[in-house]
Parts: sequence; C-alpha cells; structure tokens
Amino acid sequence: MESTHEWSEQTQQIHDHYESLLAENYSWMLGDFDERVNQASELFDSLNLPTQGTALDLGCGSGIQTIALARRGLSVTAVDVSSTLLEEVRERSGDLPVETVQADLLRHAGQSEAADRFDVIVCMGDTLTHLQSTAKVFTLIEHLRDYRLKENGRLVFTFRDLSEDRSGTDRILPVRMEEEKLMLTFLEYLPTRVSVHDMILSKTAEGWDLQKSSYNKLRLSLADIRATLIAYKFAVDREEESNGLCTIAATLPEQG
Repeated sequence: MESTHEWSEQTQQIHDHYESLLAENYSWMLGDFDERVNQASELFDSLNLPTQGTALDLGCGSGIQTIALARRGLSVTAVDVSSTLLEEVRERSGDLPVETVQADLLRHAGQSEAADRFDVIVCMGDTLTHLQSTAKVFTLIEHLRDYRLKENGRLVFTFRDLSEDRSGTDRILPVRMEEEKLMLTFLEYLPTRVSVHDMILSKTAEGWDLQKSSYNKLRLSLADIRATLIAYKFAVDREEESNGLCTIAATLPEQG
C-alpha cells in the first residue's frame, strides 16, 4: 500500500474525523455491505462502464465501489485518507485486483509525473464535498482530465445536495438506529459549507457511551458540477438526483 501524508488542513480534519469516529463505524452506518455493492454494480451496469481495463476510486471508503468495479473486471486503485478504511478494503477485496493508496485525493489526482491513466474514475459517496472549496473541486476535475483519465474514459461523481438550508429540529438527522447502537447527525449551515456534527451512542454494561466529532462539507450543486465538466470538455451523459443524492457521469472525448 502506497502512503503519502502531504495533507491540507481540510484533509487533516477529514482524516481525524474518520480515524477518531467514522472509520470504525463506517460499514455499520451504511448498512448491509453486499447489498450496497450490488447497488453500485447496478449503477455501473446502467452506465455501461467497461468490463476490462483500469479504474481509480477516489475516496473509496470501505470499498463498496472498489469491489463492484473489481468484480466487473477492472483493476482498481483505491484511494482514501483513512488507513482504517483502507485496511478494510484490503480484507474485503481478497484476491480481487485492488491496490490501495493512502493519500490526499487532490494531490494524488494532480501528480502530473505519474504515468497511469485510467479507463474509469469514480468519486462517490460524499467525497467531493470533503474538498476545501468549490475551486478545489474544479481543480480536481481539471487534474482528472489532464493527468488521470484516458481519452474516451468514463468519470462518475455522486455527492449529497446540501444547497437547501434546514432549520430548527430538521437539522437533526437519524443515520442508523439499533437497540444497542444509534447514530445521529446535526447539521449547522454556513454560507458555503455545512458543519457536520456526528454522534454515535453505544450501549455498554455501564450505560450509554457517546462518541462525537465534527467536520465540514461543501455545499455543491449539480448545475455547477455539470457546467464545470462541460467547461473542461467532458461530455455529460447522465445526471440525476434522488433523495438528495446527485449522480453525474461523463466521458472525456478524444482530444483532436
């Protein structure tokens, strides 16, 4: 596993939040892992992603997209800041063709000296909103075009739509609730970001144990991402929004 640690302040915040709270609870938080892999596979089928070649999974988390892509027939490079989650990816991927890299995704994408270009790049879950600013998101798209994606390669983004303010108690969201463990999130809306306060309560022999941590997410819009992709010469071929989750897919045409 390659490891690099030249992280921005924002990436360090994300890393600390995951390593102190989310990483060990990540797969539990998302529910049945195999079901989530199947859902990712169905999405990739609907997008007609290739069944051979190479793929880059930016912000791979516990490996839902990574494993779906590898089972599809692609050799996958899985990038994340969390060593805990990358260890889970390695355990879950078994003999599948998966390489893990612990890195800041923007720095990794911007390595102009790297020789590798990919047939497929995905950045899913809410990874895009982890970047420091919309300008950094635009830079990421530029890097992927210039250094990472092959001509006629496919790019897939998903991210949470946080553009509309919630107020009052609507800012308190149940994430998962079981008899002995529950997770709640409180959202604090700022002009360009949302401060996300995660709380996990676990029942112990002594009572309830509370873990809590917070980090910032960007407020991105589907329209802005679409416009940026088009400005950087991508051909957008799918966009949709369902239950607050935006999905957008594009192809990088041959550069004539």
